[in-house]
Amino acid sequence: MRITRLNARNRTALLVAGGAALAVTLAACSPPGSSSTATSTSPSSSASEEAPAGVSTELTSEDVELDLYLESGFTDQFDALQAEFTAQHPNVTFKVRADSFQNLAQNAIRIMSSPDAPDLMRFPTVQSAAKDGILLNLDPYAEAYGWDDWPQGLLDQVRIDESGARGSGSLYALGVGYNVTGVYYNKAMADSLGITIPLTSIADLEAAMDTALAAGETPIMLGNADFTYAFPLQMIQNQLDGLDQVKDWIYQADGATYDIPSSV
Repeated sequence: MRITRLNARNRTALLVAGGAALAVTLAACSPPGSSSTATSTSPSSSASEEAPAGVSTELTSEDVELDLYLESGFTDQFDALQAEFTAQHPNVTFKVRADSFQNLAQNAIRIMSSPDAPDLMRFPTVQSAAKDGILLNLDPYAEAYGWDDWPQGLLDQVRIDESGARGSGSLYALGVGYNVTGVYYNKAMADSLGITIPLTSIADLEAAMDTALAAGETPIMLGNADFTYAFPLQMIQNQLDGLDQVKDWIYQADGATYDIPSSV
């Protein structure tokens, strides 16, 4: 999608999309490259312990309490989600702790290495934690739950190889916005353009945007006014220099540089 100059506050769009990626990890002990298929998240387990084989997609009937450590400001949505989940599955309850992003970034490794490490955590620095062997390898979960069918560019951000480099290797985190992205639409505009809602496929979405564009309307814009979902510089880099160069710099590939035309 090409970027055009426009004042987003003064333009009306057919669609407004937004989705924040929140990395969530599970505590365990297996270094990058491990073939562990552990289903236990006990912080007392060690890398040398035998892991249970296989991953079940069936919900247990036993009582379970999941310990979550989140970033302050993200707890409201999780409170609503966990309340609904517990309402449907009373045997599963949640314990939630929260701290600022700055404190999480500074203390995440210590928290995940502690005897009372959380089961799932909003984790800003997956790379070093995976290399140190304190995060669970999620490859078997990706296979069991079909995450391998998702756009892999999303998951590559939290893949770590045996050397500790990002961008390839095993999966060690998953953003809560990876499988669902909310899209708001302008009902009056859709009605006037003859667009039938709901749209049931990406092809339908693209066709609706083409209809809006042909009518001189802005097909889609990012809801960036109240919360930063994307940064203009990153969008410019993606458009002008191509995604591969940007990814190489992000993943610290050999020879990668930030000195590319779009950066200046």
